[in-house]
Amino acid sequence: MQSGAGKFDSRVVDQCALLPSGWVLHCYYEAAPIDHVRRAVVLVNKAAPAGQLGAVNGAGQMLASAVRGAGPALCGVLWAASLGMRVPWHQFLPFALVSAGFGGIFAWYHLQRAAIERLTR
Repeated sequence: MQSGAGKFDSRVVDQCALLPSGWVLHCYYEAAPIDHVRRAVVLVNKAAPAGQLGAVNGAGQMLASAVRGAGPALCGVLWAASLGMRVPWHQFLPFALVSAGFGGIFAWYHLQRAAIERLTR
């Protein structure tokens, strides 16, 4: 976008500079899991019997650490496997598999919840 004798329009530059900061804010407010972890710990501590809090919190922290380690490792393996396929759409495969996995977990959760609601009526 040029205006006049070879000068750039400063509004375009300002808008382009705001886009990355918008992405950062979106990631911070929408994807930061810190608040969700805090809420989950509070719910677990309220639900567990007082004498079992140590064991429950230990198991929860162990599983959280295992998932934090297994997630990036699994995604790295998927990405490496997709690069080895040598097909034009190889970048799509890891994201499709992870999305399908989350969709399956989401569907399973809602099916289980519906089944529990039917049983408790």
